[in-house]
Amino acid sequence: MADQQQSSRCPAGNESPSTPKKRKSPTTLDPYHGFDQPKKKKRGSKTQPPTTYHGEIVSYTQKTMPRDLIKYYRQRHSYFSKYNKGILMDREGWFSVTPESIAEHIAQRCRGDVVVIDAFCGCGGNTIQFALACKQVIAIDIDPVKLHCARHNAKIYGVEDRIEFIQGSFFDLAPYLKADIVFLSPPWGGPAYLHEDMYDLKTMMPGNGKKIFKLAQQITRNVIMFMPRNTDPNQLALLAGKGQCCEIERNYLAGNLKALTVYYGDNLPNWQALDELMAEEQE
Repeated sequence: MADQQQSSRCPAGNESPSTPKKRKSPTTLDPYHGFDQPKKKKRGSKTQPPTTYHGEIVSYTQKTMPRDLIKYYRQRHSYFSKYNKGILMDREGWFSVTPESIAEHIAQRCRGDVVVIDAFCGCGGNTIQFALACKQVIAIDIDPVKLHCARHNAKIYGVEDRIEFIQGSFFDLAPYLKADIVFLSPPWGGPAYLHEDMYDLKTMMPGNGKKIFKLAQQITRNVIMFMPRNTDPNQLALLAGKGQCCEIERNYLAGNLKALTVYYGDNLPNWQALDELMAEEQE
């Protein structure tokens, strides 16, 4: 630029004009000469678009996660320990998936040469743990996006060969299914249930929880229900039927009550046997 250039001028007195000084070469003016210059940050870089399937987002980052789901994103590794391997979940999956440690505990109680039906498999949290502990799993979901996520996640855990994925409604498929155990974790109706004092199986669960349970019992007496933590325990007990009992298990994570798991079936004692067992312990 002109104001940076040097010019010759006649000094006062008899002194002759000075010879213009030579400008330093651009090389000597460069403070990073001989070194790697620091990389400049790119301005206006765009966030990588999220992964989608059938038009629905199935892979979120902290930047793309909706604000109302941020609290779930912070717990992502409690849902899937291999989350960083590329786990996929749709929006609903974030607030409906079973935490991995709880899913593993439930599956270990079923461990053995048995076939388990996961009637509402969602993104595969329970399905994967059943596949790790049992002979075979039949994973059902009416939503193709959730079924895609479940199949993809099962591959990450290396258990896809033990799972038969079926897209369809459990209400329609139940009469044609055979298994040793049926696991029920139907939609709870969204996080709004947390604001209720008591969760009602009949009125608050989509599809009517009692109806879903009766369908499962047509397949096997061994039924497991994964329910909201504020579910009415009297309703859960009545499902067992006259003269029968169930086991209601409270599931905690980091000291916080997360859900209830209810076990029904032939391997549970009846009320008389349970009373005798309690009497023996008191003696």
